Amino acid sequence: MTKPNPVHPGWTYHGSRRVKDGAFRLTPHQEVIEVVKYLALYHAQRHQLALLILVIMSNHEHLEFDDPLGVYPDFLRDFHSSVAKALNLLQLGTEKGQFWDHEKPSVQRLLSLNATLDKLLYAAMNPVHAGIEPRALAWPGYMFGPERAGM
Repeated sequence: MTKPNPVHPGWTYHGSRRVKDGAFRLTPHQEVIEVVKYLALYHAQRHQLALLILVIMSNHEHLEFDDPLGVYPDFLRDFHSSVAKALNLLQLGTEKGQFWDHEKPSVQRLLSLNATLDKLLYAAMNPVHAGIEPRALAWPGYMFGPERAGM
């Protein structure tokens, strides 16, 4: 049995989650991007997290955030549930069906400024490393902080 990740106020985390069966349900069409960005910002504000980066790839996401209150599991639960319901309605006309992979989100605590910067760079460069975009900032599913989302 896997031990749950410890959760403490003030920690910074990098998280990612895959779509079920690697399906391209997060392909960066304008509607998908707007829904996911809105829900990420809404739930981050609701749970008082500071969202540092969000990268929406076609079949997975990367998030990095500061968690001053130690509530990131609640944030991830609410955010991922809302994304699944909204995109099932948008794409399938129903809110039923499994959207996310059965695995829990991958979450890592970032122990230093260097670790934080490394993961920020990793997330930001993911479209380039995947060979789908030559410039990270050109990827439409990329958001670095709330200012990039027009907030």
